[in-house]
Amino acid sequence: MATILPPLPGNFYVQMGNAQILLTWNVVPGATGYVVQRSTDSVNYTTLATPTLNSYLDAAITTGTQYFYQVAAVNASGTGPYTSTQANGLPAMEIPTVSGQMSLYAIRLAAQQMADRVNGNFVSTPEWNKFINLAADELYDLITTVYEDYQMSQPVYFTTGAGLITNAVSQGVLYTVNSLGTTTIAQWEALGAPSTVAAGVEFVARTTQLIPGTGQVSISSNSQSYPLPDGVSQFQDAAGNLFTPPPIYKLSGIDLGLNNAPNGYVTVSKYDFIDRNRYVFPNTASTIYGVFGLQYRFLGNTIRFIPLPSSNQPIGIWYIPRRVQLLQDTDISEGYNGWIRYVIVRAAKYALDKEESDTTKLDQELIFLKTRIEGAAPNRDEGQADTVSDARSAQGYGPDGSSGGGWGGPQGYGW
Repeated sequence: MATILPPLPGNFYVQMGNAQILLTWNVVPGATGYVVQRSTDSVNYTTLATPTLNSYLDAAITTGTQYFYQVAAVNASGTGPYTSTQANGLPAMEIPTVSGQMSLYAIRLAAQQMADRVNGNFVSTPEWNKFINLAADELYDLITTVYEDYQMSQPVYFTTGAGLITNAVSQGVLYTVNSLGTTTIAQWEALGAPSTVAAGVEFVARTTQLIPGTGQVSISSNSQSYPLPDGVSQFQDAAGNLFTPPPIYKLSGIDLGLNNAPNGYVTVSKYDFIDRNRYVFPNTASTIYGVFGLQYRFLGNTIRFIPLPSSNQPIGIWYIPRRVQLLQDTDISEGYNGWIRYVIVRAAKYALDKEESDTTKLDQELIFLKTRIEGAAPNRDEGQADTVSDARSAQGYGPDGSSGGGWGGPQGYGW
């Protein structure tokens, strides 16, 4: 009697959700079980499970890892051929993410399906990725505008005055050369230093970049401007460890540390541009009413203080970083509660706009999605609504002649 192996399992699909991958296929007549194999390179497969039913849930995964699958049926004669292509013709591959997130691969595929352009050649893969990143920038702005806390980074810290020695400069900041190192005179001049550059010389940086060679600088104690996170400057985390945080997009708040109170901070208020010359002498100490004179303004990619801050003042920065671009298929985008749909639809519209196709339906869905996000995003924290408060006033009888109170009281005197 001839050996008859079972046929390929039909209607094979791979689906992802909640950091798990679900495999389903049709029942194969006469099969006593199935063999599920998995690979991370689509070449070397290992057996993952031998289920008896026509489905398998793979929960033993690592998010952000690309997994390929193949399935075969088994009967008394042996194991049949493996199928590694889904019923829709796509590779049996998924990149698992936690709920609400999607990989670049999954977003691109969904956008292509939305535009009905799967396997189309008019829009290349790099173009699709570009459209996705443009759409993701729009969603990032939309969410940040209606509720800024969604994208808030952990605070970073620095100390005013001559402190951290670094190999990077930030445009507009006054630096002191600590060591010339192997950095040439021409390279120092390109950074903003004079041709007579030497250790101890001060200069205002013309650019934001790492210093070529081994030259080192520190921020001058005479500087009113300090770098904000720019992708090259180093800061401290809450534990005091040095690191390079992601570059800033929007500033959310500035804290001033109290040297005589460990872990004690007060909020620094922003000054109006017209008041930039209000003070001409250092003053960060509080008045008898507990009012602090230090104020800041976000200028360019630096933060400028008035008056000139005293040395060794701890400063904390709360900010929203720039969105990280999606580049590799395994890169993951945050989508919250299905809001990644906006990116999918917007990228599909970009692609159809390129070929001058009708996008009326997509335009209508984008309006719906935008309305939904704007309505749902602001009340993420429903415990207590934000309020506008200014219990302590930075105003007092000072050099500008204005008056005001401290602690929300009637009138106070101080700087």
